[in-house]
Amino acid sequence: MSVNVATRFVLDKRRFYFQSVWESSCFDLSITDGRFAWHVRADADFIERKLKPRGMDSARYIAELRNGLTKQDIGQKKFTYSAAEVPNGNLRLEWTMRIGSQASAEEPLKLRGLLELVRMQAAPQQEFIQTCLDRLLDFCTTLERDNEELREQHDELRVQRTEALSKLVKLDDDKQRLELDLYKKERFSLPPIVVSALLMLHSSSL
Repeated sequence: MSVNVATRFVLDKRRFYFQSVWESSCFDLSITDGRFAWHVRADADFIERKLKPRGMDSARYIAELRNGLTKQDIGQKKFTYSAAEVPNGNLRLEWTMRIGSQASAEEPLKLRGLLELVRMQAAPQQEFIQTCLDRLLDFCTTLERDNEELREQHDELRVQRTEALSKLVKLDDDKQRLELDLYKKERFSLPPIVVSALLMLHSSSL
């Protein structure tokens, strides 16, 4: 079963949009900067010969690589990236992937990778860039709708907060009136020494 992922990367102060399709043993990667578009297919044989270190499990390597190429590691804790166009118009994408437990005292294993993506011809390039733009517009529309819903929920919460505060103030007023009524009743039914003690307690609480 293939998984299609679209995401944005900022590499060397340039914005790129990655569109990748991942399968169990291979992947396709297309990248655009809004002007040009590039593509590469990494099949199982290419991954085995050019990317994966010898002896490492293929499924684990592809899973680790997929994590790094479908969401940018902004903090560069596990992945660092660079992208540059080469003289023939292709795009050279390089990365360093760190594999290892952060809790371990040993240094993580550093794996370097390189892909040269071929610049697309005019027609497929335009089609891919348009597809990315459509995705971005859909995403912006979704964000605007979600933001509007959040604003409405925020307004509702503010109203509920105001109502709750008003109820608390009323409860406090009722409590003080009730305490005052009880104090007045007890004042005339209790011995003078107890009344004096209550007066002292009441004055100290004010």
